[in-house]
Amino acid sequence: MTRISSTRNVLTWLGLLLALTIPAWAALLAPGYFFGAHDAHHSVFYLVEFDAAIRDGAWWPRWGPDHAMGYGYPFWVVYAPFAYYVAEAFHLLGLGFTAAVKDTFLLAFLLSAAGMFLLVRRWWGDAAGLIAGLLYTYAPYHLVNIYVRAALAEFWAMVWFPWILLAWERLLEKPGDRRRLALAALSLAALFISHTVAMLFFTPWLVAYLLYRLLLPLARRADAALATGCRRRAIEIAPGGRTAGRPPAWTRCR
Repeated sequence: MTRISSTRNVLTWLGLLLALTIPAWAALLAPGYFFGAHDAHHSVFYLVEFDAAIRDGAWWPRWGPDHAMGYGYPFWVVYAPFAYYVAEAFHLLGLGFTAAVKDTFLLAFLLSAAGMFLLVRRWWGDAAGLIAGLLYTYAPYHLVNIYVRAALAEFWAMVWFPWILLAWERLLEKPGDRRRLALAALSLAALFISHTVAMLFFTPWLVAYLLYRLLLPLARRADAALATGCRRRAIEIAPGGRTAGRPPAWTRCR
């Protein structure tokens, strides 16, 4: 398969996946905003504060001028801002605050589905990637995070999980590739500035997975060496014979 046909095949599967995820995010295209969700008011208010800081010249905002009953608060020192950079970009393109937040949620839906598809297809093919992308999109907690909790930052943290694994998988294939190393580092940094708590609990699992991937070839080589040794020993002693009252060698190698 040529590179062009391979890219066309991936885009076809991605298009099918995103079409099948429409029921998950179609509500975001409706007028209005789901202010009944837990953090729905906060998501919009935080963007208002973020926009005010950006317009005041603070490109990496730290201070929320209207927090704490108008006294202000260093909110962005402790709260990861990435999702609000995305929402601010939509707002600067002309969308209102609520529409910008809704489009930020929508973009997170699409990117998380695409990331899970690209990750799983590397292991088990396009069909498996499609199923994985759908399962990730329609996972109950994923939907609760938006329609019940309206947790914009955490919703964006879930975008990065498959992309981080994909980036580090590609780095393991070519450890000396600086471009892949940079992408792997940037993917982890994106999670850090999206949701710091998610970074804390995801990183140990990432380290464990990478250790598994690094040690797996060694374990396979050791197993192959053991199997080769057993076969050689079995050749030395006939399967039906016994030596010094011991069972046949081939049975001891099981």
